[in-house]
Amino acid sequence: MLKYASIIFLLLTARGLFAQPAIDSIKATKNNLKTTGDTARFYKALAGEYMAKNNLDSGVAYYNMIIKIYERNQKIKDANALKLYICQVYSFYKKYEACYACLNQIAPFFDSSENYVAKSKINASYGSYHVNQSKNWDSALKYLVKNLQFFREKKETDPYSIQYAFQTMAGIYTYKNQYTEALKIVEENLVYADKADPELKASTYVSLASLYRNTKNSKKALEATKEALRIYEKTNYKTEYQTDLYRQLGADYLSLKQNDSAYVYYFKAIEGYKAMGDKDMAANLLNYMALQKEEDGDLKTADKWNEEALSMVDPKSKWYDVMVHRVNVNKMDFLVTAKGDSAYTNAEKEKLRTYLQKIRPSLESYLKEDKQYLNQNDIEYYSILSKAFEKVDSFERSLYFLNKSVVIKDSVFDLAKLKSFSDLESQISMEKARNKLLLEEETKRLEVQKQAEISALKAEYDKKQALAKTDDEKKRLLLEEDLKRREIEFKYKQKQDEITIRFEQKRQIEKIEQEKKDAIATAEIKRSRNERNMSFLGAGLALLMVGVTAWSYFQKRKDNNRIAQEKKKSDDLLLNILPFEIAEELKANGKTIAKNYDEVSVLFTDFVGFTANSERVGVQELLTELNICFTAFDNIMGRYGLEKIKTIGDAYMAVSGLPQKSENHANNAIKAAIDIIRFIEERKQVNPTTLSIRIGIHSGNVVAGIIGVRKFAYDIWGDTVNTAARMEQSSETGRINVSEATYQLAQRNFNFEARGLITVKGKGGINMHFVNPRDSV
Repeated sequence: MLKYASIIFLLLTARGLFAQPAIDSIKATKNNLKTTGDTARFYKALAGEYMAKNNLDSGVAYYNMIIKIYERNQKIKDANALKLYICQVYSFYKKYEACYACLNQIAPFFDSSENYVAKSKINASYGSYHVNQSKNWDSALKYLVKNLQFFREKKETDPYSIQYAFQTMAGIYTYKNQYTEALKIVEENLVYADKADPELKASTYVSLASLYRNTKNSKKALEATKEALRIYEKTNYKTEYQTDLYRQLGADYLSLKQNDSAYVYYFKAIEGYKAMGDKDMAANLLNYMALQKEEDGDLKTADKWNEEALSMVDPKSKWYDVMVHRVNVNKMDFLVTAKGDSAYTNAEKEKLRTYLQKIRPSLESYLKEDKQYLNQNDIEYYSILSKAFEKVDSFERSLYFLNKSVVIKDSVFDLAKLKSFSDLESQISMEKARNKLLLEEETKRLEVQKQAEISALKAEYDKKQALAKTDDEKKRLLLEEDLKRREIEFKYKQKQDEITIRFEQKRQIEKIEQEKKDAIATAEIKRSRNERNMSFLGAGLALLMVGVTAWSYFQKRKDNNRIAQEKKKSDDLLLNILPFEIAEELKANGKTIAKNYDEVSVLFTDFVGFTANSERVGVQELLTELNICFTAFDNIMGRYGLEKIKTIGDAYMAVSGLPQKSENHANNAIKAAIDIIRFIEERKQVNPTTLSIRIGIHSGNVVAGIIGVRKFAYDIWGDTVNTAARMEQSSETGRINVSEATYQLAQRNFNFEARGLITVKGKGGINMHFVNPRDSV
């Protein structure tokens, strides 16, 4: 992640350095210089050419000559701008100490300046120094936060310096396991990149992918990495960026146990590294793949890849040591895993000791290293070492590494941090969905109004055209109509822009309000802690009151019993309205946070001919029948673990797979639908007025939560809900109609009748299938 942040920063100086003419041809023009301007341009051309040839000292020397010319001519701003550029050049060439010294000289000149472009560059350069050289992330954050403050205050800044701040802060928060802070930064970065330069969104998605990898969400990490790659490929960005994304895609597919796809992208990355001349990286990746093949049980391929990887690297290089170390650790882990808790022979113990002896130099170096952070790889590494030392009866060392593994695990997978991250993610998803819906509704309303005005205009001018007597008059009317139509379109475009800006401003205001609430909440926590500490001072005094208050004990017990009974009634009522988990959250926190559920199935039922039948048999009788049916449906939902959401007139809506996740959500929804069909058929034998029913099911993701604060209701939102409703509307009397998504999840357990592509309102063509209940398993 920080590698990508550094790449973005390199763009600060990369542009324009490599299109210079040859040095000799430039020097040949020296005798033609007539003015100081000519001399400055001469030195600048030479400096650029030397930089292009990686001759840093000569390049900087010529830049310093230009600075002297500027200073002699009192062009102080130009001189300072070039000095700052030199600082950035040092950073570009990874001369961080020289960059730091350069910044210390130039930064004071901009302290009282309103030049926020220069200030943002200085902050980015200081941040780069502390990330790459001093390894002090907290110091880096102090400078990078300043850049985000400039951006939020709408100062004119350098876009790449702002992007570097976003990227690096997201990386630091991710590696410090501060997931919620990282997600906030990435979300803000996506908004910024979209406005500043869409190409910057690629590196922002890389940040998001890294965050999801650290929170063990490989599926979302894969999606974010694919989006980054799509942007890079579309813009023909540098090969090294795409190559590293191939490597990351391989890792994501491997985490999802899709090894074949992982190897495809790993080989793409290896070819990319070879093309760039980076054999070490190619060999390192091939070596890692060999270990994965060994875990797959393909030892022949594993040995072949491992030999090829080691042959690509100099035996005296650090990469060779890294790969040999990795092979020994993997073989050690392979032996420990294969044996499990079985007793070890002396030969096996000796083999483990040999592996431990081989990795000892690298292990000692690793333990001495002053690391900024520890992650999941460290957990696994220490766990392997703990098991190996245990098997060779070195229990003290085993306990040492076990403790290190547990400590890191508690830090990386802190439940409170992960819950906070998950809650924020759900909140952001719901807010985006809600704002998108509102914006779409406003846009549609404007479009309807616009088309109405244009239609009225056309009707008006059609009448005028019919009354026109000459060709000139008709042409004039056509021009008038076109002009007025353009005015209408311009007017509505302005209105649309105003709506978009208003929604963006609203989002910013809500964000500020939330930050205020968070600050108030933090202050409240501190205050309550102070009050708790003060209460300890009164503990001694409270003991003196025991004799006075003892008489109230039995009375309090009566009150408590009465309160408990009322509380039970209240709880039962709440559970009748909300799912258990949501009710518990509401009681504990006084509020609930909407959550995103990736895999659920939504079920809709609707009675056929309800309105017409109410006129024939009477409303009261029909409502009584409806109550009997819906009560039966409630019982069926309980049988298969579905959550009833609501009834809308004669429609019934339920969802399978939330709030408790279920791998069988599609199967359970279909089983419930089959039972409903059977109940209706049986009910018709008892009551001839019972209505026929049709059912629709679709599987996908939804956002679920509570609406409002009074008479609240648990509800779900998202495109999945709309599609499920379309499935019901496209169904037939007495049939269960499911989408392709549901069919794919349940095809092995039921008998389906393919319907092909059916066109539905607002969705276009959707593949649908009928469930055949009697033929299903």
